[in-house]
Amino acid sequence: MTACCAYQAGRVYLKILYIISTMEGGGAQKLLHGLATGINKKNRCEILVLSAKNDRFSEDIRKNGTKCTFIPDEVKGIIGKLRYMDIYIGQGRFDIVHVHLFPALYYGSILKRFRYGSVPFIYTEHSTDNRRRHRKWLRPAEKWIYAPYEYTVSISEDTRSELIKWIGASKKTKRKFPVINNGVPLDEYRNAKPYERRKIHPQIGNKDVLLCMTGSFTEQKNHRFMIDVMKKLPRNYKLIFLGEGVLQDEIKDMVIRSSLKDRVFFMGFRKDAASFMKSSDIAVIPSKWEGFGLAAVEAMACGKPVVCFDVPGISSVVGQAGMRVKARDSEKFAKSILKEAEGMKLDEKISQLQRQADLFDIEFMTESYLRLYQRCISHRKR
Repeated sequence: MTACCAYQAGRVYLKILYIISTMEGGGAQKLLHGLATGINKKNRCEILVLSAKNDRFSEDIRKNGTKCTFIPDEVKGIIGKLRYMDIYIGQGRFDIVHVHLFPALYYGSILKRFRYGSVPFIYTEHSTDNRRRHRKWLRPAEKWIYAPYEYTVSISEDTRSELIKWIGASKKTKRKFPVINNGVPLDEYRNAKPYERRKIHPQIGNKDVLLCMTGSFTEQKNHRFMIDVMKKLPRNYKLIFLGEGVLQDEIKDMVIRSSLKDRVFFMGFRKDAASFMKSSDIAVIPSKWEGFGLAAVEAMACGKPVVCFDVPGISSVVGQAGMRVKARDSEKFAKSILKEAEGMKLDEKISQLQRQADLFDIEFMTESYLRLYQRCISHRKR
C-alpha cells in the first residue's frame, strides 16, 4: 500500500488525491477548485467526492484538467464507501492524500489508521466551529479521529486556535497544526467587469446603494439578521444574495412578510460572483462564525468595503480595512453600513482594501501546500 513519486530533472513530481465530502458551492470547494488548478500546473492530482448532491464545481474542475470522481449513489453505507475509497487509493498509488470537510475527515482517519499507514494523510480544517464541538462527549472520539493525520492545516490562526481548544495539543504535537491562509485568484476579482444595475434587477438603479451578501443559506451565515438590518436602512439601500441553501425558502418568505420584495433580490449560486461584487457598493458579512472569510477577500480585491461581525476567522482577514461590528445588534450593523457608505468610493479607501486582499493570493496558498507536501515526502523517506 505504498506510493511512489516520479522524478524528472532532479525535481519530485507528486501525485495527490483530494477527498472532499461534497462539491456544493461553499468556501472549502472554492479553495479546492483553486488549489487543484494550481497544483496541476506542476504536479498531478485527482479529486474523490463522497456525494454528488448539489454539485457546483466538478464541471469547471474537469475543464482545468483535474480528474474528479464521485462515489456512485449505489455505494451505500459507511462500509461501502470505505471499501470504494480503499480500492481507489490503492489503485491510484498516491503520494499524498489530502482530506477536506466532515464526514470525509472520519473516513480519511480510518483509512489512514488501518490501511495506509505509510502514505501521508493531511486534513484541512475550514471552520472555527461546528455542531460536533457542542457535544462534549464527542471530544475523545474527535481526538482519536484527528490523531493519525500527519498535519491538520487550519485556514486561519483563529481556526487553529479553536481547533486546539477542542482537541488539545502538547508542545510536541503543535507542529502538526500549521496555518495556511486561504487564497483567492485576485486578478479574477480585480479585473472583473461590473454588470449594469438594471440587468441585475430592474428595481436596482445607479443611485441606489447596493449591498452584496455571499454565502449558503445556513444558520451560520445569518441571513435572517440581514433582513432585520434592511428594515433599518433607507429605501435606496438594496441587497443581493448570492448563494443557495436549506434556509433559502424561509428567507424568501421573510422578505415578503417584511415588505422588502422590491429591495432584496436572490441571485442563486453564481460562477460570475466577481462581476456581481464589482457591481455592488458594500459587502455585508453578518456570519455568526467563519473559518476564514473568503467573501471578504473577494470583496476587498474588487475594492469594495466590508461590514462584518467582529468574530474569529474573519476579523483577522479584514484587519483595519473593514468595518467590524462587535455587538450583534441590527441597529448598530445598519449604522455601520451607513458610515461605510460615506467613504466607499474614495481612492485611498479602495487602495487600502486591495492591499489587505493582497495578503491572501492563491499562488502563495498553493506554494505553501506544495512545501507541506514535500515535507511529508521527505519525512517518509527518513
